[in-house]
Amino acid sequence: MASLRKLWDDIRGNLLWQAIVWIAGGGLITAIAQAVKLYQGYPLEWGVVGLIFIVSTLSLAVIVLLAARSTKPPPQQGNQALIPAAPPHLPIDEVYYGIDANVRAMWERPIRDDMAAVSPEQRETHLVRSLTIVVIALDFQTIWMFIYGSQIQALEQLNRSGAVGLTREEILPHYRNASVVYTFMYLGFTFDNWLAFFRNQGLATENHDRIVILPKGREFLKYLINNGKSASDRLY
Repeated sequence: MASLRKLWDDIRGNLLWQAIVWIAGGGLITAIAQAVKLYQGYPLEWGVVGLIFIVSTLSLAVIVLLAARSTKPPPQQGNQALIPAAPPHLPIDEVYYGIDANVRAMWERPIRDDMAAVSPEQRETHLVRSLTIVVIALDFQTIWMFIYGSQIQALEQLNRSGAVGLTREEILPHYRNASVVYTFMYLGFTFDNWLAFFRNQGLATENHDRIVILPKGREFLKYLINNGKSASDRLY
């Protein structure tokens, strides 16, 4: 008992203790996220589980470190006149300065160079449009990580059907063929679960008895073509 107490005292408050807290917290978030996916009928994917665990653990570490840093009292100096004035505080500053300066510079320098080539009256528009492109690309990359090959094939057929769309019976073969080939992965994953992905991601909508592709769905297909991706690159 004494040895356990000593071990506890040794690790408490140091980096090992913090790492245990982050890993435990990341595991809890991963378990909750996976439980929600299973409840919604999505099949278990170990690659996705691992990704959620890594992202949640790193996010917890960043949050804890930033919180600890923000609570530290400012250093005391004998001559306060020597303390430089603090720069204007922006909401993003804590996250920005939490990133290594070399990493920030690697990405910030070309952005500033790009902005310098734009006239002052056009810079805000240029920056907003650039950020919009980045956000859309990240959104499409996230969809690509989770979408199934059968869903891409269905989206392509929906695109060919145009504004007329398809009935559930016409789109059903894409789901049925995948569920036969990948029976284990589709256990408990119904056609409605499979179809809900289009609606949840804003790729297609269901109006009465017709399923119609949305503008975002067409843009996603363009994204796949422009980046050399296809349904054959994804399983089930």
